[in-house]
Amino acid sequence: AVVSTQSTGQPSGPFREPDWPVSKKAMKAQPSERIRELSRSKGLVEGFQGNRDVQWSVSKSAKQAVATRRIEELSGPIMRESMDHVQFNPDVFKVSEAAKKAKCSARTAELAQPIVKS
Repeated sequence: AVVSTQSTGQPSGPFREPDWPVSKKAMKAQPSERIRELSRSKGLVEGFQGNRDVQWSVSKSAKQAVATRRIEELSGPIMRESMDHVQFNPDVFKVSEAAKKAKCSARTAELAQPIVKS
């Protein structure tokens, strides 16, 4: 069966018909040596290991494991203040007196200088 095609040569609609016209020249074509060479698979690298099985057995010790108090603590959700409290904190931008009196070291001042590119 010949399929109706658009100007691009592709079949119209989402699916391609199983019967597609192939020219006699195309059916008699022989690949060149270079094409045959390119068509060969590369093979596997030495030491290649295939994919592991999707399913494997769980060890007895893993089945009987009990989480420590610290693991239980770390597995819990992080409790943060709600955005209502954080956004309306009047002291959020207040700078401490110690921070106002701070002096930077010579090394910090040196690192703070912009890089001069020539």
